[in-house]
Amino acid sequence: MRAVDLVLIVVVLSIAAAVRLSWLGSPGYSVDELWTAELAVGRGSTHLHLPLNVLVPPPPPDLFRISDAPPWWHVWTHMECTHPPLYFVALRLWIAAFGQGDVTERMLSVVCSMLAIALLYDAARLHNGRAVAFWAATLMALAQPQIDLSRQTRNYAMLELTALAAIDALVRIEHFGINGRRCIALTAAVLATLLTHYFCIGAVGAMGLYAMIRLPGRARSRVFIAFIIAGIVFAIGWGPFMWRQRALFATDDTATRFLQESGPQHLWLTLQRVTLIPAAMLAKPRLAMVVVSSGMVVLYVLPLLLLRRRPDLLLWCVLLIGVVAPLVLLDLARGTGHLAFVRYPLLAGPAVYVLVPGLMTIAPTRWVCHAIPAAAAIACALAAPDVYHPRQTDTRLMAAEMGSRIRAEDLLVFGGEGNHLWEAQAQYMMLSRYQRSIRSPMALVDRPVDGQVLDRARRSRYVFAFSVGNPLQFLPGFRLVDSRLYVGGGGCAQLAPPAR
Repeated sequence: MRAVDLVLIVVVLSIAAAVRLSWLGSPGYSVDELWTAELAVGRGSTHLHLPLNVLVPPPPPDLFRISDAPPWWHVWTHMECTHPPLYFVALRLWIAAFGQGDVTERMLSVVCSMLAIALLYDAARLHNGRAVAFWAATLMALAQPQIDLSRQTRNYAMLELTALAAIDALVRIEHFGINGRRCIALTAAVLATLLTHYFCIGAVGAMGLYAMIRLPGRARSRVFIAFIIAGIVFAIGWGPFMWRQRALFATDDTATRFLQESGPQHLWLTLQRVTLIPAAMLAKPRLAMVVVSSGMVVLYVLPLLLLRRRPDLLLWCVLLIGVVAPLVLLDLARGTGHLAFVRYPLLAGPAVYVLVPGLMTIAPTRWVCHAIPAAAAIACALAAPDVYHPRQTDTRLMAAEMGSRIRAEDLLVFGGEGNHLWEAQAQYMMLSRYQRSIRSPMALVDRPVDGQVLDRARRSRYVFAFSVGNPLQFLPGFRLVDSRLYVGGGGCAQLAPPAR
């Protein structure tokens, strides 16, 4: 890598750092981030195992306490969610090294995202040229979904890091030949990708297909063996635990029910989302720009039509199609809406970032090669502020306001009936994360309180009822003193016992 490449990547990474680190601690954790941080402690999904309709004496269980947490390898064996374990193990080690806290834990994703940008630059530089690499890295640095997901304690930034490490190793094998070091790097990167997110399968398959098409005989055979070894190690090391998770993949499971989508419009919505995915990798298409955004659908096909002139675009076109196609089939077969969430096809992003400037190199005038990707980068930069103004209220607000009122003589009730029970559990996660000094008894309920819970509620100074619906359905006869509604955090009612 020449000095000019180092200068360019430093400039791009400086921009990426600026937009990722700004207001990194705001807002507080979302439910998914809370769950991720809880799993990293190594006790599994503790919030799902809180006793139901039973009085829990003080202090309430601390879901995030690290001081007496089990060893880090327990994270691997206690993954009660729909994800493989690598990111969660890495987060646990990160916490051990740097401590807990929203900003500290989110920094792991920031670092992964920055490294992923550097790897994209290197792969595109070798495969498509310096100009394409610069614009591709710039688009990845400024793209709205990249900024958003790199500022969350979730596994998507690490997924891009591991996948781009595999792509970079594959590109180096194609350009410099196969050797032991590159083969080991490819195997390790593919294995790490498989262990980071299940939806990597389309990207891994695309890399394998590209290798079969483009590499010569000896290199093709060794790369094929590398993929097989990665798959075998994944199956041995993680397969038994993945088998335990199988029930969680059902569309009627609480954690995946939000993906259900049916009705006569499902096919049309799926096709519409496929059309908009390339644009969504840059920024969420606004209503006024939907027609222009839809035009980016040509990225699926145009590189294939230009292969004779630009064979270097095949890798990124195969990657784009390979990521999107399995999600389309999954949504159509199971009646789900994965494509509605940009995080699931996120690995299509690097392909889009290379294809946009890559296709412009066929333009007859040189200025067009830079004008179009520059315009795309400016559009991303203009959309970036939306990342810092989420629609949900800061989850710390509920914990701060309610936590300041709660006393030892009060009772906490987290209520949710049927499908809403998980929301009550999520509210408890929020309170456990941001109010660790609470010394009141609590109860998680899915019906009107009775027994010990009712007896303790009647003897309490106040009952703080956290619920999505009407809190009085769980405490009939109690008197409403105050009520607060928190968007993204549910509601909390302060109730007084019936007059004795």
